[in-house]
Amino acid sequence: MPHTKEQQRDRMLKKKALGLCVDCRAPRLPNNCRCQAHKDRQKENRILNGASWKKQTKEDKKNFWSKVRKDVLDKYGRTCACCGESQEELLTIDHVFEDGKKHRAEIGGSHSMYLWLRKNEKSDRFQTMCFSCNIAKFRYGVCPHQKIDTESLLLGVAC
Repeated sequence: MPHTKEQQRDRMLKKKALGLCVDCRAPRLPNNCRCQAHKDRQKENRILNGASWKKQTKEDKKNFWSKVRKDVLDKYGRTCACCGESQEELLTIDHVFEDGKKHRAEIGGSHSMYLWLRKNEKSDRFQTMCFSCNIAKFRYGVCPHQKIDTESLLLGVAC
């Protein structure tokens, strides 16, 4: 059930009173209601968008995030590192060392991750994967494609 504006305001004031970021509950900056990651994200959005983010149309926002995503895929590759899938709509970015939750919390969420990846140098901590391989890796620790390749090598059968 959605919270009323009054309930949202009360929750924000409680977080501020505890010295926590109003967005993620991390320690906030002095004289600010946000942590450094969320303050940077807010500033970057203002710079990148010029006009107020809220005033932009849904189509403008969609185009902005589509461009960010394309820039990241250009940097990290446009094929799945596991199965070779290249259809852009099926691709995502994977944290190689399974530290995605921690990393997203540090930088302020999934959308912030794509902005962060675009802004920073390419890193071995990330790779392009299709959603299927990424979810399989998350749930089972290894993608079935990798499992099949390993079994084939052990049995001496070529894929």
